[in-house]
Amino acid sequence: MDLSKLSDKVPASRVEKRAGKGGTKLDYVTARFCMDRLDQAVGPENWRNEYKEIKGHLICGVSVKCDGEWVTKWDVGTESTFEAEKGNFSDAFKRACVHWGIARELYHESSEAFEGTGGESSVGVTESVPPVTSIEVDDWESVQIHFGKNAGVPLGQLKSNQLEWYQTKWSLGDRPSNDDLLLRTALDKSMKKGGTKDGFGG
Repeated sequence: MDLSKLSDKVPASRVEKRAGKGGTKLDYVTARFCMDRLDQAVGPENWRNEYKEIKGHLICGVSVKCDGEWVTKWDVGTESTFEAEKGNFSDAFKRACVHWGIARELYHESSEAFEGTGGESSVGVTESVPPVTSIEVDDWESVQIHFGKNAGVPLGQLKSNQLEWYQTKWSLGDRPSNDDLLLRTALDKSMKKGGTKDGFGG
């Protein structure tokens, strides 16, 4: 396993191009390329992906087994212009892969890089629509509240009754930000841990 290979430059033969606004050209990679890069760098038995829905938004987590422990990085998908549901899964997967360094150099200024082109969903990456900050499997305690009187306070430092309020009372709005999605993901993880402070699991 060599994690550094995940961030190797994308070979020119694997870079796809599509037209953007104003006659510009946008570079992107397919989801299949990301799968191949993971297989080559860490081995097919040492990575996996999973999906879940949060308030209508599809979230993908890409996990890599590091020193015997699964480490997961998450991001949210958007629909492509072709086969919306399929494109949404592909987009979320590739955005999560960017957190591992895959095709990170192909960021572009135009958000059109995220739109599908037909056939297999071929969603690119872009700096104008920043991906959700990655979160490791057991790192929910370090995620900070980003609003209100507890802004800047990590979840792990909240009192039990405060954490319970965020777990059960706070919900995503109609247009959640990346920080909102990250916080909700962390809160969901805390509720699955079990115990008083950690939530309500058995």
